[in-house]
Amino acid sequence: MNLTLRKTHVNPALLSRQRGFLLNPFRFGGGGGGGGGGGSDPLFNSVSLLLHMDGSNGSDTFTDSSSFSRSVTRRTTGAYISTAQYKFDGSSCFFESNSGLVLSTWAGLTSDFTIEFWINPSGTQSTNAAVFACNTTGGFHIEFSSGVINFYSYNFATRDNVGYTSSITSGVWTHVAITRVGTTFRVFTGGLKTSELTSSNNFGSVEVSSQYYVAYNPYFGLGFTGFIDDLRVTKGFARYTANFTPPSAPFPNAVGGIYFVAAANGGWTSDSVALPGGWSAGNIAIVSCVNVVGVNITPPAGWTVINSLSSGTARIIAAYRILQAGDTTTGTWANANNVGVSIYAGQAATPIGQVETWAAAATSQTYPAITCQVSNSTSWIISCGGKNNASVTAMGVPSGLVSRSASNCNILLDSGAPANSQALLTAGDSGTNHARASIVFELKAA
Repeated sequence: MNLTLRKTHVNPALLSRQRGFLLNPFRFGGGGGGGGGGGSDPLFNSVSLLLHMDGSNGSDTFTDSSSFSRSVTRRTTGAYISTAQYKFDGSSCFFESNSGLVLSTWAGLTSDFTIEFWINPSGTQSTNAAVFACNTTGGFHIEFSSGVINFYSYNFATRDNVGYTSSITSGVWTHVAITRVGTTFRVFTGGLKTSELTSSNNFGSVEVSSQYYVAYNPYFGLGFTGFIDDLRVTKGFARYTANFTPPSAPFPNAVGGIYFVAAANGGWTSDSVALPGGWSAGNIAIVSCVNVVGVNITPPAGWTVINSLSSGTARIIAAYRILQAGDTTTGTWANANNVGVSIYAGQAATPIGQVETWAAAATSQTYPAITCQVSNSTSWIISCGGKNNASVTAMGVPSGLVSRSASNCNILLDSGAPANSQALLTAGDSGTNHARASIVFELKAA
């Protein structure tokens, strides 16, 4: 196992809090309302395990609220639903020392993932007290020891520490999240990143025959003592890559909200582009296209223009279409020199809200500030930029935006997460003065 350690002992009080920016565009942590899982989660279909730990005091019933409905049983009578302490919905699971839950077998974490939970230690803890574990070659151990949670990769012969929290206080609820993006593993304590390490372990041996445990690990025969609430495992996505605000409500039990599906770019001289795979009828396709010689662009039938703009000899147009079964391309955009498309799901019936534009001859592409019409952090912000020269370096991406479809003269970006507003942003390319134009608009959620 090759590990590159980038370890800094950080006092969380010295870290600035900010909303998490994701490499993947989903950071839904909790919905509104009680009852175990209000609101909606665009990644719900990728949730492999969701334990709200809801129920009556003393109950031995543990429900997996993910779409997989996995079997969850207790090892001993020392694990039970408790109303004495809870983060959400009036109950959690209390674990006496070395008790624990046993999960039915399921496929492992062979790509990006997020493991997160609320934890409240109680009493004296064993060294290496397991919080969540898969005890097999290519597995992992999440352990509470000396007031800190450590995340270990495991292959029977060795255990490698690939993450750790800051100090966790007994009697206090703390949100813990562990994420993976490629070979980078991050651990967050109360929304603050407390470690970031790289590891070559892909957990590839954690397959359908693997056994998972909550608050127990047969490797040491030891388990965590205390309360756990709202444990969620998301496969395929890292929900957090930077500091974030922990969820203020139970994790959702349903799909919802805007999310990115796929994108494509036809390249220079294209007036059409094939739709990328992965979309469904009812998704919204956003097209951004440019003309670099001062000729207006005409969209094909079936597209609704959001805005069009001129800047010198640069022309840019942004439009949308609700995709239908049988669609295969964007159609032909007359006079376009480049066509890019980005597809989203979860939009409102009237999908476009506030629209802002900017045009000038400049060395940097500017995207105007925008304040969404919807102020409840459900809209996404889409930014389209174009210029009248395709023979220079690719257009830059402003910090905080995610590039979806790009060429040297046309780029389509988004906020990568729900947002209420976006400040004025700029990004340059070659330093040469070009006619430039941009359209920024709000994509409203259903």
